[in-house]
Amino acid sequence: MTVTVFANAQSAYDKGMQKGFEYWGKGENEKAIAIFDRVAQAEKTNWLPYYYSAQVGITGSFGEKDKTKVEQILSKASISIDSAMATSKDNSEVYTLKGLLLTAYVASDPMVNGAKLSGKTIMMYEKAMVLDSTNPRPYYLKAQFGMGAARFFKQDMQPFCEEISNSIEKFNNFTLKGKYYPDWGKKQAMAILKSNDCKAKKKDKK
Repeated sequence: MTVTVFANAQSAYDKGMQKGFEYWGKGENEKAIAIFDRVAQAEKTNWLPYYYSAQVGITGSFGEKDKTKVEQILSKASISIDSAMATSKDNSEVYTLKGLLLTAYVASDPMVNGAKLSGKTIMMYEKAMVLDSTNPRPYYLKAQFGMGAARFFKQDMQPFCEEISNSIEKFNNFTLKGKYYPDWGKKQAMAILKSNDCKAKKKDKK
């Protein structure tokens, strides 16, 4: 009887997580967030549902034109990240996501948030690196964030391209630490390395 109850509890968690990913894959972000939030309420000691609730909102905000809606999305994501941090202290992945949240705020209004949040954004990524130097995501995202500033100020991209290259090596050596553990970023990092920003610099060096 105990085994049956445990199995049912596990399958309910899996079903909820998989449904959230399914909606996210279809671009139905609001439904995905609602599912992850529901799972989080049932799995109060598990940081992953909070993490994905926030990630869906943050990544979706980058394509949103309505600044009021972006503020609402990121405000909600911030609450989910705080819950994830409370559930799992000193978690490199959660600090990485906090950095991405701040990056989204900067991207939504660079003139207002750029100077105010850039230092804190980098600090979150660097904290994530200290907590887990094998985690490739803060390395890739910090380099990508630096490239955005370098592009704006017409600075050399090559140092950031090298950081992206180093992050890909970390991706190649990264080992997942459990079911539903974050496993994203490698494709994006490789796309940046193949972009004109990095290709142009390689040609210049020849």
